[in-house]
Parts: sequence; structure tokens; C-alpha cells
Amino acid sequence: MLKFIEEVREITFLNEDDSIKLMLYFKWNLELLNSQYFQSDKITQEIQIKAGIITQEAVKANNNPETHYCQICYQQLDKSVFIGLKCGHKFCENCWKSYLKVSVESGNLRMVFFKCPEQECNIIIDNSLFKKFLTKGEFSRYRHFLLKNYTDDCKAIKWCPQKGCENFAMNPSLIKIPIFCKCGNVFCFGCGESWHDPMTCEITRQWKDKNTGEEENAKWILVNTKICPGCHKHIEKNQGCNHMTCKLCKHEFCWICMGKWSEHGEKTGGYYKCQIYLDNPDKFNTQKTKEEEIKHELEKYLFHYERYALHLKSMKYAKEKLTSRIQEYMGQLAGIMGYPALELVCFNKAIEVIIEARQVIANSYGYAYYLTDQIEKNLLNFLKENLELKCEDLQHLLEQPFEKFLNIDDLDRKPFYNFKADITGLASATEHYYKNFIDGCKEGLKGCNH
Repeated sequence: MLKFIEEVREITFLNEDDSIKLMLYFKWNLELLNSQYFQSDKITQEIQIKAGIITQEAVKANNNPETHYCQICYQQLDKSVFIGLKCGHKFCENCWKSYLKVSVESGNLRMVFFKCPEQECNIIIDNSLFKKFLTKGEFSRYRHFLLKNYTDDCKAIKWCPQKGCENFAMNPSLIKIPIFCKCGNVFCFGCGESWHDPMTCEITRQWKDKNTGEEENAKWILVNTKICPGCHKHIEKNQGCNHMTCKLCKHEFCWICMGKWSEHGEKTGGYYKCQIYLDNPDKFNTQKTKEEEIKHELEKYLFHYERYALHLKSMKYAKEKLTSRIQEYMGQLAGIMGYPALELVCFNKAIEVIIEARQVIANSYGYAYYLTDQIEKNLLNFLKENLELKCEDLQHLLEQPFEKFLNIDDLDRKPFYNFKADITGLASATEHYYKNFIDGCKEGLKGCNH
């Protein structure tokens, strides 16, 4: 941000305050500024007015050279305590302090555009005025808002979406890549969601909406309830027989054909067995096909979502509990058994591989849900099966107790080194299948090699 401001100062010959206002106006787009600002003196002046740098109307001078009348606190004070902007509107220092302090405390991100307190004045308050009247902490907050405005408008910058994190990443190429934040969060530069390979940003949005929306509740209602022919409200069948009595309107009807129960008897197959659908098979088959289609869609969704959620849960466990446990074991292996730190880094690597693999496996179920080509589905499942198998084996091995390797009286360290070799080998294999899976999805499943 400071680099942008300095560059604007050099090409426009404006001071820092006005350079900031100009960049706010152009949303920190230097190319746009260069293409519009220098077209003519008239256009430059119009832009400066719109940017709150200069005003169109001159302010009448105060006839009393010794005192000024503050339009905020309504006090006649010595002119030495009055400060104004380029517009010429002057207010006392105490009122400026209060006005700027309240502006910062409001938490309004638009405060960087706050203008002179004079009604209808277009001049934006100078950055230097905030610095002059605010405490160090308050001014730091103002600069944070200024930085937030810069990052929000700059396409090459994205804030980490993790709650409580105030880090951001720069990516001039604008390529949708994973961003590894210092807080530990990994997010997509394109959409800001958690990194979602192999899903695209659009599929990720659809999958997220599907998981948080009411669509599946609506499907459940369609599958498990019917509309009462009497009052047209959804009702649920809670007993075995087909004789339904609506609790709302008391209408009696057949659950199968939805006809009046009074019309049922021996000719319909008996009171609890309706065969009316045989007289109009097309109508029943259409209804049954629709219900079966909805049930199939719901089962498909649940299949993919349950596995998606399961892998996310396993990833969370690996991130939190397993990582903490392994760190504790590594400390004991180094402290009690004297193993060098370099010989233990393989355990950290294994955790990282598990977390990455779990994330991509979880995402693959959302990706698979939207696949329609059966060949691609088969290839995806083939690649995913290998990755899942290795990931499960690795996490299972890493969850084994390490206490058997912490006996200081046991001089035979071969079991530990065998265990370590198994961990290293499985981690390497899992990483290999992980890369194959990602490459296969990126290159197109039909064209990927196994």
C-alpha cells in the first residue's frame, strides 16, 4: 500500500494525504488512474473534486481575525485552536478530536471516506489529521481500516478467512492457488474458501450451498409425506395401514391412490390393500417414478455427504489431537531416549500428508457428486480408492501408542527404526497417490494414466 501511495505522489506531485484520497477514488487501480487522471486539466480538476481533494466553492473569510466561532460546540474561541481542511471550514481542536475518535470507534470501514463535518462539504478528512489528533492505538486502527480498503479493492490481495486471523496474501498472478496462512489455514485465493482441490470454485459454492440449504429437508418432505386431498397440507404416514385420517381436517383417504376412503372396499382389494392403481397404472407409475427419483437423489447425496463429513472429521482430529499427541511423543523420544531431532521430522511430515490427503479426499466426494460421465466416475473412484487406502493405513499406524519405544532400559532400537521406516514409506506412498489424484483431476480424468 505504501508503495502505491509513493508512486502516486511521484506521478501526480500531490502530497501523501491527497495521494491516498486519489487512490481511494480509483480503488487502488494505478492503471485506471493513469488512463483517466491526466487527460486534461479540466478532467483532473473534476476528479479531484469527486475524490474529495478540492472543493468547488470558496469559504467566506472570518471578519474577526482574533476569534472563530466553532459550528460544532457553538463556542467563540481563539483562532489558534481552530484547524481546517482545504475547504476552509474550521473547527476547534476538541471537536476534531471527538469527531475523529468517534469515527474510529464506530468500526465503520467507510470511515476512510468520512468528510469534513460541515454539511454538504465534499472534502475527505486528511490522513495527517487522524495522525495528529488520535492516540497511537486509535491511529493504528484507522490505518488498519485504510489497509482493509486497499486489500478489499485490490484483486491481487485476499484476507485469510479464518476467524480472528488478520493476515492477508498477495498473488499478482491472480491464479487460483492454495494460500498457506501463518495461522495454519489453507484457503483458495480464487474464492476464499478452504482449499478445495479437486473441486472448482463454482462446484465448491454449489456443494456448500447444498450442505447448508434447506433443499434436502424439502426432499425429505416430498419422500416421506403427501398432501392431504382435503386441506392440502403435508402429512406423514406414521402407521402401517393405508387408511389415513388427516389430524387437521379429519378427511379420510387412501395413502396409495389418494382417493376417498369411503370408495374403498372389496373391489379395491380390501380395506387395507388398494389395487386402484391397476385401473390407472400410468398415473401411479408416474407418481412412483417421481418418488423413487427423489429417493435416489437423496440417497446419492447422503452417500457423498456422509463420506465428505467423515474425512473432514478425520482431518480435524489429525490437525488437533493427533498433532498434539505426536508432538508430545517427539519431545519424549528426544528427551528420554536421546533421538536426534532430525530423525523425528518424519512424524511431522506424515501428519502434514494425512491432513492434505484427508482434505482432498473429502473434497473429492463433493466433486464426484456432480460428475455425470460414468467413465470419469470410475476413474475418479480408482484414483481415490488408492489414496484412501494409503491414507487410512498411515493414520492408523501413526495413532499407535509410542510408549513401547520409550523404555530407556531397552537397548534394542531396531523396532523403533522399523516403525519409523514404515511411517516414512507409507507417507511417501500416500503423497505419491495424492499427487497422482490431483494431477489426474487437473488433466482430465479420461486422459489420466494409472
